[in-house]
Amino acid sequence: VEVIGLLQQRLLVLATDGARYELYRAEGPQTEEGAVHAGVLEEVAGLPLTPEAAVRLLLATPLAPDTPAEGAQQDAGGALRLSWPDQTLEFDAEGRLAALAFHPGEAGEAAVLYARWSDWRALDTGAFPHRLELELPEAQGRWKLEYRQVELDPALDPALFRLGLGTR
Repeated sequence: VEVIGLLQQRLLVLATDGARYELYRAEGPQTEEGAVHAGVLEEVAGLPLTPEAAVRLLLATPLAPDTPAEGAQQDAGGALRLSWPDQTLEFDAEGRLAALAFHPGEAGEAAVLYARWSDWRALDTGAFPHRLELELPEAQGRWKLEYRQVELDPALDPALFRLGLGTR
């Protein structure tokens, strides 16, 4: 994952193979590396998600609870909203994931994370959203990710998951 600044400069690059990670930050001359653990994304990027949850958001495949939804609403245009005690999922009229609100506290409490997917485009294997917006109201954090190129499930060389900057 690369974070690009306003002037198109690389601010942060995070590479991982799932077991270990490497991190480059523009303000430091060296890469950081370590074992992937539940809080690593909060440490390196301020994102309070497990790596698995973050990957699911990036791939537009958040986990729905194992229990049936407690509420379902469909609007006149065909959009569907499913609600559980800890989250709400919204789908557009074509059945594509549009939004998630995660609210793990008491019923009626404000969400701690919002995710919105848009700009769905056709691929050989189906459709995929090319824009993801994440909002963490408590931390006043917002991320907008735009995918310029998407290829799902390609064969990848393990070397791609190493930064290889030679600045250790």
